[in-house]
Amino acid sequence: MARTMGGAPEPSDWWPASHERVLERARDADWPSDPGGIEETTCTIIGQQVIENTAEHQTGHHFRPWLTSLVSRVGEAVRDGAVSARGEDWRSLWSLLRGLVLIAPLVTASDEFKEVFPDIRFAYETAMAEAEKTAAELAQAGLLADEWPVPEARPAGTPLVARDAYGSRFLIAAPFAYSGPPSGETADGETAGGDAIADHWYAWDVDMCWIDMVVAAGVFRSEAEALSEWRSAVGAIAASSQRSACEPPVAKWLLGSYLKGSVFGDMQQGNEPEELLREVFRSRRRAEILAGAGLAGDPDADQDPGSGPGRDRFLKQNPSWARKIRNEFRKWHAGRYGRRVAEVSQTAETIIDKWGPHDPFDERSFFACSPHRIEKAAVLIGDGFFDDYAARAFRVLPDWVRWCAERSEISGEAAERSFAVARAVSDLAAEKGPYAVVGRYEDDEPFRRAE
Repeated sequence: MARTMGGAPEPSDWWPASHERVLERARDADWPSDPGGIEETTCTIIGQQVIENTAEHQTGHHFRPWLTSLVSRVGEAVRDGAVSARGEDWRSLWSLLRGLVLIAPLVTASDEFKEVFPDIRFAYETAMAEAEKTAAELAQAGLLADEWPVPEARPAGTPLVARDAYGSRFLIAAPFAYSGPPSGETADGETAGGDAIADHWYAWDVDMCWIDMVVAAGVFRSEAEALSEWRSAVGAIAASSQRSACEPPVAKWLLGSYLKGSVFGDMQQGNEPEELLREVFRSRRRAEILAGAGLAGDPDADQDPGSGPGRDRFLKQNPSWARKIRNEFRKWHAGRYGRRVAEVSQTAETIIDKWGPHDPFDERSFFACSPHRIEKAAVLIGDGFFDDYAARAFRVLPDWVRWCAERSEISGEAAERSFAVARAVSDLAAEKGPYAVVGRYEDDEPFRRAE
């Protein structure tokens, strides 16, 4: 259990067969020579196998341990192929191994965990060790040209963040380049002025209506292309979204689900689209690079977010803050109806407990009242509380949403859409009972939905 929770579970019996399929696809692939092409081809091959794994097997979907095991198998296959009758097959597998170096997630376990389990290896360190060993053997055999080390994608400028009008859906887009040293340094470690020329932009669509969930990720030719695609996916509520600089702590908070070095960092919801599964490793690697997670460390540690959008970050778990919100809502509710309702205070606590992520980004993030968040909160309330508590919460929910809309300055059509969902939830609970709400909204949504 300790190994599993630390991100190193025992291999499943179907892993070896899945690894062999990867090798066969790699041998048949038309490999380019540039690092961007190698990385893209690797993502396609690995992603297709992840998609098949998800469709064929019910258990054993530990992404990074599966990748670590695959890396070791690829390294062996390259070295065996270079000295056997397999001819030129080793060249394709060598390209695959270099691609794995480029996409393998960096995050690993704590030093304490490694002391207890010194035999455990993780994807990136295993990929580097296999590639170094393989490169040395190929060079000794006179087979290695200028193919190693392979240039890694590095940040090539300032990442940008955009936010929809509700305040709970985010785009992070960052420029990357394969050439040159890490951003801000020269080859000799001297400080370099200016940004490198970006080869491409990498972007993440982060949905904070329920938990911090990356719902899409991928490569784009420009920041404008990434923004356009995101606006199209999110809908009209994102049409006027403005971009601003995204500080590393902000990126680290938004991409936190990708920065955990444990089994929780590999958890699946179950209905991820193929496009996201194809990026399952590269999206994590780029998130780690962008957020500065490095090879170790606690990604959940509190950090000063500094200036920019993260400066107002606060924790919902703070009891004094939760009481403050409850009391403010109770006061607003009494003013709206001209009297105090005894159940409002406790009911507000019920709603707050299930209202969005447990670690909101700022006040705007907490008071965001998108239809998606309302539906998710309704499912959690209906499923998580006794009927009488849930029924009271659903009676008050329309007023709660109206108050949140006022606090986050949501008006017009966007506010009316939220009010309509809140009224529908309340009416359904009153007519058919709280658990009917769970059945109505639990699975009635795509993985990446318009807000």
